[in-house]
Amino acid sequence: MPQPLKAKRVDTTRSNHFGCLILLVSAAGAGCLGYLWLTGRPFAYSPAPANFLAHALLVIIPGLMVYNHLSIPVEFENPEGEILIEDATYLTSLKTDWWMSLMLWPPVLLGAFFTVLQSLDILNGASSDLPTQPYSALFTAFLSLGLFFFFGNVIKLKAPFYVGEEGMRAGVSFFLQWDEIDHMQEKQGVFLVYTVYNPKLPIASLRPFSPQALNALLEMLNQKQVKGMEQAPPVLAAVQAVIFLAFSAMTALGLALWMQYDWDPRWVIVFLFVLGILLSLALERFRGVHKLTRIKPEVGGELQDAQAVARRALCLAVMVKRGRLEIKLRKSQARGNESIHKEIDQLNQWIEDNAIAGGLAESESALLRRMGGTWSQQEAGAACWRNEALGVLLWALGAVEEIPPYDHPFEWEDLSQKVPLLAAKEDFPAPDPVGLFQHKAKIKDPDEIANARELAELWHWRARTTQIMEQGVEAPEGFTFEQIISQAANAAFNQNEIPQPLGGDFPIFGKAYASLGHEELQLAASIARERHLALNWLCMYAEDWDSTPTDT
Repeated sequence: MPQPLKAKRVDTTRSNHFGCLILLVSAAGAGCLGYLWLTGRPFAYSPAPANFLAHALLVIIPGLMVYNHLSIPVEFENPEGEILIEDATYLTSLKTDWWMSLMLWPPVLLGAFFTVLQSLDILNGASSDLPTQPYSALFTAFLSLGLFFFFGNVIKLKAPFYVGEEGMRAGVSFFLQWDEIDHMQEKQGVFLVYTVYNPKLPIASLRPFSPQALNALLEMLNQKQVKGMEQAPPVLAAVQAVIFLAFSAMTALGLALWMQYDWDPRWVIVFLFVLGILLSLALERFRGVHKLTRIKPEVGGELQDAQAVARRALCLAVMVKRGRLEIKLRKSQARGNESIHKEIDQLNQWIEDNAIAGGLAESESALLRRMGGTWSQQEAGAACWRNEALGVLLWALGAVEEIPPYDHPFEWEDLSQKVPLLAAKEDFPAPDPVGLFQHKAKIKDPDEIANARELAELWHWRARTTQIMEQGVEAPEGFTFEQIISQAANAAFNQNEIPQPLGGDFPIFGKAYASLGHEELQLAASIARERHLALNWLCMYAEDWDSTPTDT
């Protein structure tokens, strides 16, 4: 089964500021409607321009709210072993795929038509055809919000197409295995994909975005022996004609319900929207879409906010400190070592005094509750390795200038001076150093963090590749692990992510990764794993620390 497509939203600063402004305007509007409701006044104003503006805001504010939501960029990571063929949107594929969603659009057409007519009437001094009660205005606002959100996502959502050894990824969540593809038809640079579930209607269309993508697609189609067809089946033209007639009939029906039967135009829009959804789902079922494999994408969100990162850094510093104390106890071979136990008690008291417990992960809380000297060697070692995750978060906060190379761990002596847990008093002279540390926290540029995350994942992938090679796992058919590693190393070098490869491999500790000894492999793998974990958490690949994935 192929891996889920990984997506994440980035750079939300502008969106958050604009969203706060929209929220304030929306709250003011809601307060106005509440006042009208309580005083029994109608939603109607004089003169006509003021009345027009009030009614226009019922549509404009929801539209701006949705625009703010959709303006946050969404990036997709290239799945391992797959090649991007097209990064389509609804508009770019509209020329060939118009018939697949045409029955959704009658409510939009009628809604725009009705809005224009009502606007002209109000500007000319006539009253609105809609009820003037405040709850009616609220209904208009929520209807506008729902329509903007649905159709905005339809238009904005990207539909990337990838091909790989297992099959073709059609959009964000659909995956076609090669044996599910019946044939493909090429026409003027556009490839129509037909499946075995309905070989008479295409499931999707794609247009390779570059000559390299076209060559990769043709090579894969030839390798998998996918049949080609020159002419479209006659059924396609007939279905397109029926869909256009259905679209016309829905539009005419909406006009009749509104103008002849005096339906509230908003309920006409709701009725046509529901009808369009049902007919579109029926068309998808007829095309065989429901039989395709669905793989829910892994969606990272916005970056963690600066205060959350600062709290997590404090928690990680606590874990590293406790882990080092546990190792001291093991080395001293004396659980009764009073000075070390006193330090553990002081650490626990500091956690309580500064309300750090609420930011700890469940696994961390469980360890910290145990008595000193009861941690295993593995638990203490794992806690000490959190030093790498701590270093990454302090880098993201700007407290550390740069992330060291992946054969150089962060120095605990340096990091310990960057957090108020252990820093000297002259570094944090404020009465509340923990509060100051969190209040002054600021996050680096999202693009810089995203690049660091990709690099950490790359080095972690290299470490895991060595592990699966040692386990005797076979490479994908037609490749060797050495070829895959060489291609990845060269690609990373060309993107200035790693130094010059050595022997077609990642350079580390002054030699090729494949020639590392056991201790060097352990060190490299631990550094990459901890940094990958911290950066995935920072990019919100999971809701909490314990469940943050580190898939490669």
